Amino acid sequence: MVTRISANFLDSFAVTYQKHKAELSNIGTESLSNIRTVKAFANEEENSLRFALQNQHVFENGRARSYFWAFFFMGFGFFARGGDLAIIYIICLKYLDYGLSIGEVTAILMYVRTIMSNVGAITNNI
Repeated sequence: MVTRISANFLDSFAVTYQKHKAELSNIGTESLSNIRTVKAFANEEENSLRFALQNQHVFENGRARSYFWAFFFMGFGFFARGGDLAIIYIICLKYLDYGLSIGEVTAILMYVRTIMSNVGAITNNI
């Protein structure tokens, strides 16, 4: 579910980002082709202003996307490390309650980490 929501956010960022970059490229191409135009009809200031404005849109969209990725990975790391701590805590309780050996504790930890890794890989592919 988190992957689907994240993908939707990233898709909207990507579409907006590409749209702004295309407009920025269009302004640049127009400006370069207008260099050949007679100087009396040139409007460098207007083209420069349009280019700067579109460049600002590209920058703002890229910054928003960067913030999204930063918070996404911070949250992901928080939940992943929290899950690790919860697993270790539960195994410690079982160790004390049932007198598990170090080998059994290690086997449980390795099994749980393998399951978590595989679920993460499946989620990443989805």
